[in-house]
Amino acid sequence: MDDIRCSFDLNFLTLLVLLDFSKAFDSVDHELLLQKVGDYFGFSKHALRLLSNYLSNRVQCVKIADKRSAFRVVKSGVPQGSVLGPILFAAFINDIFSVTENVSMHAYADDIQVYMSRRPGLIEDLCCRLNEDLSRINEWARNNRLKLNPDKSCVLPIANFPVVQSCLPQIKLGNTQLSIVNKAKNLGFVLNSSLSCKDHINSVVGKIYFVLRNLRLTSEFMPSETKAHLVKQLILPIINYGATVYSKLDSSSMHKLEVVFNFATRYVFNLRRYDHISPWKTKILGCSLENYLRVRNCIFLHRIFYFKIPSYLVEKLRPSLSIRCTTFIVPQFKFLNSERCFFINAIRLWNSLDQRIRSECNVGKFKRLVTEFFS
Repeated sequence: MDDIRCSFDLNFLTLLVLLDFSKAFDSVDHELLLQKVGDYFGFSKHALRLLSNYLSNRVQCVKIADKRSAFRVVKSGVPQGSVLGPILFAAFINDIFSVTENVSMHAYADDIQVYMSRRPGLIEDLCCRLNEDLSRINEWARNNRLKLNPDKSCVLPIANFPVVQSCLPQIKLGNTQLSIVNKAKNLGFVLNSSLSCKDHINSVVGKIYFVLRNLRLTSEFMPSETKAHLVKQLILPIINYGATVYSKLDSSSMHKLEVVFNFATRYVFNLRRYDHISPWKTKILGCSLENYLRVRNCIFLHRIFYFKIPSYLVEKLRPSLSIRCTTFIVPQFKFLNSERCFFINAIRLWNSLDQRIRSECNVGKFKRLVTEFFS
């Protein structure tokens, strides 16, 4: 998102391609996997034998009602639901990053994101280079006995100006033209062509209302303490997921989120629809929802700064000239959507904290101090 934001500020067009593998975890070739972890990651012969033993001689069957098929040996795939499964798959596809020449790429398990940016006058060149790398990725998939699914893959154009989709050259995966969309869900986060968070917040609000409708069925049988615990366990994770991506909400999205959280507050404290809610608004979180999100932004930035992980986020922080102040330089930006991204909004929040709070390296103490600051 931060890479795309930088291109957005330069009036560039970004084409984001979301690639989908068909039955990715089930298609991993065991011999090829063992070869890769030996060549690329330096597994010893003993480790490779152990891994081979872990993968081989697994059997499966199909059961429908009371009938069951014969057991068959599983000759490919990593065990799903296991700890090693995703790790082995990540090791298997790790060399996909070496096949591209033009695009940037990120991956999480079998979700691959490929993107590239150019000035509006270079759209033909952008699409040509993107197609070249997609062809290389598709060739890599065939060589590794994986199959990319063009029907579930898509292209999302992102720019601060209207993009006429019909005027874009074709983006192809193999011989299939990829569909061009206005919004797409990527790892549970809804991205759109204007880089705003409105579509994601609409999705979040819809999920919360669904949870609340189910919770209200048993509302009269539970004490407020139990209901508050349910809200924290079932609703807060929906709000928190991806919250650092849209770091600062626009007024409309923040209002939607506050309204739905007010419904959650009414549920916890048995308030009727028109009861005055102000005395109860901070009871669940200890502060307002907006300040709660500010606290989370500061805590995440604190972890990046003091623990120095992950490195690709650490390198985006530019400390100010005065080392003793522990403040950061706010990146330059042109558009309002950029102002709402993490590395602008969170740095501003961080710089607004007292020096004694910014200097606190203990996570627990920092969390307490920053919560008090925004309360």
